[in-house]
This record gives sequence, C-alpha cells and structure tokens, in this order.
Amino acid sequence: MIEELMEKDFHKVKHLFEEKPFVEGLRSTLERIPVPKHVFVDNRGDPQTAVIVVFRHTDLRIWFYFGGRADNKEFNKEFRKMLYQEPFIKDKEEKPVEFWVELSNKDWEEGINSVLKDPNSEIRLYHEIKELKLKNWRDFIPEGYSVAPIDLSLKEKDHLKGDMYYNYLFYGALRTHWFPFEEGLKDIRGFLLVREDKEVVSFCILGFLTKNNEIEVYGIGTLGEYRRRDFASIVGAATVEYCLPKYKSIRWVCTSTNVGSYKTAEKIGYERIGEYKRARVYSNQVNSWVANGFLRSINNVLESDTNNTLLLNHKALILAILNRKEESIKIIQDLVEREPHDGNFYDTFGEILLIFHEYEDAIVKFQKALELEPNGWSETYLKMAECYKELVNYKKTIEYAKKGRELAIERKEEEWIKRADKLLFEMNKR
Repeated sequence: MIEELMEKDFHKVKHLFEEKPFVEGLRSTLERIPVPKHVFVDNRGDPQTAVIVVFRHTDLRIWFYFGGRADNKEFNKEFRKMLYQEPFIKDKEEKPVEFWVELSNKDWEEGINSVLKDPNSEIRLYHEIKELKLKNWRDFIPEGYSVAPIDLSLKEKDHLKGDMYYNYLFYGALRTHWFPFEEGLKDIRGFLLVREDKEVVSFCILGFLTKNNEIEVYGIGTLGEYRRRDFASIVGAATVEYCLPKYKSIRWVCTSTNVGSYKTAEKIGYERIGEYKRARVYSNQVNSWVANGFLRSINNVLESDTNNTLLLNHKALILAILNRKEESIKIIQDLVEREPHDGNFYDTFGEILLIFHEYEDAIVKFQKALELEPNGWSETYLKMAECYKELVNYKKTIEYAKKGRELAIERKEEEWIKRADKLLFEMNKR
C-alpha cells in the first residue's frame, strides 16, 4: 500500500534517512528548495518505508531518496508499478530521462532492483573541511584573470550574458538553490574566475544550505580548454576562505571515479570522512506522471521568474513530450527570436521537431546549434544521426554518430557513448 504525505507532515520521515551523509542535502531540499516534492510512505501514521521524489527543473532530472525498510514487498511493487505505469507518452531514443537515486541504508543498496529497472551504482566520496590548506590561492591567479563573487552583482555583468557558465549559473543552478532569487543572492554563493572580464572560465557554487547552517559545494567546473591549470583550486579555495567563519560545516561530494574532483578537494584542504553508494537510471520511457511532475516544477518557478529562458527552454521540450505541439513550438520559436545567438535553443528546437518526426527541419536546427556553439554537444550530433537514420541516409547516420561518440569520449559522457555504440551497431548490421 502507498500513501502520500502532506507537506506539513514531511518531518515524520526524516528519521528514516539519518544513516547517510547526503541527509544534509535532503534536509535542505525538504526545508528550503521550492521544487515539487512528493513523499510516499507505507503508512501515514507510522511510516516504516518512504520514498521522497524531487523534480529538478533546472536539468530535468528526478531525484529519489529511498529510506527505511527495503523489504516492504507490497510497497516496492506498488511504487514500481506507479513509476513504470503505462501508457508511456515517450518511448523514443532522443533524450533519456535521468533518475538519481539516493539509498539511505545497506538494505536499500542491495534491494533497489526490486523497484527500479537496471540501476547503475556508483560510489560517492564525502568530504568536509576544517582548515584551508591552500591559503596562498591568490598567488595562482594568472595575469588578465580575476576572481569575482557569485552574488547580486552578477546580474549587472551584462557583458557576460551568452557565456555558457554564466547562463548555467544565472538561469539554472542559482535559481534552484537560492529562492527567492534576489534575497538569496544578497550573500555570496561562491566565486568565479573570469578571463579579461569577458569569459567565465571556472566557477564554484554553493547550495543545499540547511536550517542548521550547513552548506555544500553544489558545483565546480572549468571550461575544457582551461583545465589542468588549477583554476578549480583557485575558486574552490576562495569559496572556503569565505565560508569557514560563516557556516557550521562545508561539504564536498563527488564520485569515486572523478579523480580530478577529489584531488582538487584534498589540495584545498578537504578531508574524506566517508563514502556511500548511489544509483542512477536512464529511461526513454516517460509516463504522464513524470512529465507533468516536471511541468509543475517549471511552472512553479516561472510564476515569479517569467523570463527565465532556461526553464522556458525546458518547458518547450516537456510540452512536446506531452504532445502539446502548438504550445511547444510557440515557446521555442519565441526563444530563438529573443536569443538568436544561443545554440542551446536551436538544439532544443531540433529535438522538438525530431519528436514530431519532422526530420529534415530538425537537422537544419541542429546544424544552426553547432554553428553557434563550435565546441558542440555530443547529443546534438547523435540526434542528427537519428534524423538521418529515419531519412534512410545511413552514410550520414554513421558520420554523425561517430562525431558524437568522439566528443562523448573526450568529455567522458558514458551514457552518450553507449547511445552512439548502439546506433553504430545498428548501422553495421545493415
């Protein structure tokens, strides 16, 4: 039996998730972050098994937190049925939906297969910092570069608009964790490294603030051509220097395979205090419950942030998945007219046309996206390959599948490598 808790009763399940380090991020999600959350339990009065579902509007991912008893066969069966219920409104190869799955105890680590189909496990490393080791981080800033805070002053940097990292931070990550936006950014939420006051080359952003004043490095990254120059260490150390006197604890979490991430953390002064297992699932099958969950999440933020182009872009795609073609096309057409130099919108336009089987027009949009974004995206090449496959142009299918695969390998995008391999295997059989 499955029952859903009202938001005022979320506190009833918190004790079911206390065993793992990700509990701070979960508490922050329940307490502060204004995204749609569903809490499903086996018994409202005395829950022994719980699943918290969070729809992340910024990257179209679904987060699941499994807590309590993992051997509740009736609950597990009903939840699996709900998640994979028919009819599927999307069962295609264009863009898989990603499920991130946090498991609160060893029993769930071993028993998650009873709920999810083919989950892939990964080990997460958990770090905290008590003292900054890289105290001389300013000495590593090259001439022509500057470190800037991530706060309300970011809104005034019009010359950075269109920059890939600026758009990710301003329209995505920041608006997920700091809400209301203007209030949240009155304080510093991380640091940027900017080249010649023109381009964001590296960033460290904070998130998952709890009521207990704990905080986490939500994201850290450096543009490909600027890597191996310790830029992440600079922005990471600047963030720690600012945070240490201000917060009760500062956390850094990454996968065990991300050597660059945990080596950077250790260089700054973070110490590893534990590890835990997380699962990940990709699904090309999306039912109306999933799609409408994303739509509610997006609309919730757009009510107070009507010009958030990232979310409008996601909304156009979700409407296409829901077969609401006219609404979807109108939104994406408005976006490309408003931001004609943003390749991401053309990529989405192409994907929407692909969903509606307008393959030749989709290719034109994908080509425009790659023209505007010379570095490109592996998935854009692979979606073009899908279009050519449907148009029975197998030579072009192979050409673009190989391009997508090469880029995915360079960027270590495992899921897109698998997609490319599958497509090339199909072509080799012809």
